[in-house]
Amino acid sequence: MRTGVVYSAVDKMGNKSSVTRLVSIIKPTYIDSIAPVITLIGSAEITIKINVGSWVDPGFTVTDNHDTDLQGKVSVTGGVNVGKIGTYPVYYNVTDAAATRRYRNRVSYT
Repeated sequence: MRTGVVYSAVDKMGNKSSVTRLVSIIKPTYIDSIAPVITLIGSAEITIKINVGSWVDPGFTVTDNHDTDLQGKVSVTGGVNVGKIGTYPVYYNVTDAAATRRYRNRVSYT
């Protein structure tokens, strides 16, 4: 988008002068090819005693070089059955506005 700004002046003798400055509004030209970073709080591997403990996700943080407030856009999938011995992955996935993605996972053992 282009727009003009006109500057005008008149002196005591009535002489007039004006000049126009053209201003262009453009989209940023950067290319965001850097994926967000998901940092797990606590260990990436957690051991829970069967039928004794409970699964509480210690959480995560997410940062990006351009986007802010991606925390609420992280998809967390998977589950932990503390009543059955096994290995349970929990997956974290986020995509920023430039469609760059990051996956992380945490494994829980019972």
